[in-house]
Amino acid sequence: MTSEMSVSWDGRPDAEDRLARELYAAADHPFPDDAEAGAGERPRTVGVAVARLDGVLSGWAWVFEESDEVARVQGLYVPREVRRLRSGHAGALAAEAAEAELFTRLYGRAAEEARGAGFRVLRWDGLDSGAEGRAAEALGAQAHGEFARLWTARPAAWRPPTGLPHVQVRSLPEAGLTLATTGARVSATLDGHTALLNAGEAISHRDGDQHRLAALVADLVARLRAAHPEVTELTVHEFDDPTVRQALELAGLRVGGRFLTYDLPLGPSLPHD
Repeated sequence: MTSEMSVSWDGRPDAEDRLARELYAAADHPFPDDAEAGAGERPRTVGVAVARLDGVLSGWAWVFEESDEVARVQGLYVPREVRRLRSGHAGALAAEAAEAELFTRLYGRAAEEARGAGFRVLRWDGLDSGAEGRAAEALGAQAHGEFARLWTARPAAWRPPTGLPHVQVRSLPEAGLTLATTGARVSATLDGHTALLNAGEAISHRDGDQHRLAALVADLVARLRAAHPEVTELTVHEFDDPTVRQALELAGLRVGGRFLTYDLPLGPSLPHD
C-alpha cells in the first residue's frame, strides 16, 4: 500500500506550539517548561505548512516575517527530531530522499502562502547537500551568503598528512572521544557509524595556531580508525573560524557541503501541492 503525503496550512499564531507538543508526545519526551517563555521574543508568524504521511505528523515549515518584503522559512523533519530527542543526536546532515521531498513540498506551500501574504521573497538557510539545498534546487531558489561548511573524512581511507608538528595529546575522561593538547581541545560525539563535531562547541583553541590544532585533529582521526573501526565517517560542522577551517584542511579533511542562504523570488508561478 502506497503512503500518501498531505500538506496543509495553519495560520494560527500558536500553530507551531501545537505541532511541537505533538512532536514531543510522539517522541515520548516531556515538553520543556520554558518552551513558551520565549514565544513573545519571536518574529511575527505568518503561518506553518504542515506535512502528514497517512495522517501522521512528518514535518512542518514555520514561516515568519523578516522584513516587509522578505519572509523566512524554517523546516523541521519529525523523524530526525524524534531521534535527537531520544538519543541527543540528529544523525548525519545529508538528506534522505523522503526528507528532501518533504522539504520541497513544505517550502513550495510556504512560498504560495508567503506570496499571498504580500511578501516578495522567501528566504531560508541550509546545507547545499541537505534537504534545504535539495528544496532550493527543485524550487529554483538562488543561493548566496555561505556562512559555514561541513567537513568530512573517512577514517579507514584517511592518511596522516605530512609536515604537522608533534604535539603531546592526552585523552580526557568525557563522553565520546575528547582529546587535548596545549592550547587546543577537540571532542567528538560517537553516534553509530558517525563521529560528529560541532566546531563552535567541540573545538577550542587559544592561540590561533592552526598547525597545532591540525595535529590534534589528525590524532583524533587516527584514534577513530584504531579504536573505533565501526565509525566510517567523521563530520565537522565549521562556522566562520579561519583557524579551525585551515586546521581541518591541514589535517586532511575535505569540504562535504556548504551552508548557504537561499532566496526564492515569489513570482506569479509557483509549485502547487
